[in-house]
Amino acid sequence: MKDRKIRNVIFGSAALFLAAFLVVGIFLGLDATKDCAFLLVMLLLFYFIEKKYPLPIPIIFCGLFPMILDPIGITFGFFNFYPFGIGYDKFIHFGFNLLGTLVIFYLLKNMMRTQVAAAIIVAILAVNGIGNIGKLLEFVGSRYVGYYPAGHLL
Repeated sequence: MKDRKIRNVIFGSAALFLAAFLVVGIFLGLDATKDCAFLLVMLLLFYFIEKKYPLPIPIIFCGLFPMILDPIGITFGFFNFYPFGIGYDKFIHFGFNLLGTLVIFYLLKNMMRTQVAAAIIVAILAVNGIGNIGKLLEFVGSRYVGYYPAGHLL
């Protein structure tokens, strides 16, 4: 029971953070509003998946880390920075891919009782597929709708 309370506090804090960014973004007309709305939906989905199939708390933090860094980067212009010669965007992508891989791995391991090697391979392939769909949607949005994601060079 105590463990569930800790998890609820972690997810609740992240939700409050994203909701605050969303509200401020709406009033100030910031670019981060669409991202925050999407991230709140993702957070809710992540919460319900984690509630049904509990994940270790470090994995939860690993998953929430890019969700917190993304609106901060959009709001304060970090996507134009290149710490260690690597773009901020790459850190965010790495974080989301790590989250996706770990969550899918633990879900496969818990739900299907598959072998560890098979779960790792399927998780990596699934995240690559999801990432490619995201990039395709980014391209379609920028090419045909006129929506440019944060940090876009155009």
